[in-house]
Amino acid sequence: MQKNEVVSVSGIDIGPKIGIEGEKQFKDAIKAVNSQIKTTATELKVLAAESGKSEDATRNLSQRQKVLGESLDANKAKVKTLTAQYERQKSELDKLGTALETARRENGEGSDQAIKAENAYSKQARAVNDLESQINTARAQVATISGELETNAVKLEEARSHAIKYGDAMQAAGDKL
Repeated sequence: MQKNEVVSVSGIDIGPKIGIEGEKQFKDAIKAVNSQIKTTATELKVLAAESGKSEDATRNLSQRQKVLGESLDANKAKVKTLTAQYERQKSELDKLGTALETARRENGEGSDQAIKAENAYSKQARAVNDLESQINTARAQVATISGELETNAVKLEEARSHAIKYGDAMQAAGDKL
């Protein structure tokens, strides 16, 4: 995207801001994280489909635990990436807020400069609010996956315990013969 006309008030650009520094890196990072999240979601679906067919519940639960861990890591990375971008965008919003106040004070409330500054501020505020919403959604996903990991860990421990008991029972039966 290109930068449109920019008006400067006291050295701060208040025209439409299109693209904050690091925007491309942010988008690339989010794209990579989202790709990893989709991959782990697909792997979990495959494991769920195979769980009824698998004769080795422990192996299936172990694989699920591994994939859930990968999914949790990817979602935590997403929260971290979104939070860093939120901080950058929030900083830009603060600068635009200062520029808006300056434009109003120096040029008047309804001046072209004040209107442009207000539009830039409003656009940036929407971007900040959108990022905040994405962060909240990603945090909720982290909480959900953490719960699934805990539940799966309990099931895995139960399956291992049953396997050990079964093995011990088989050993005892073999010893009697």
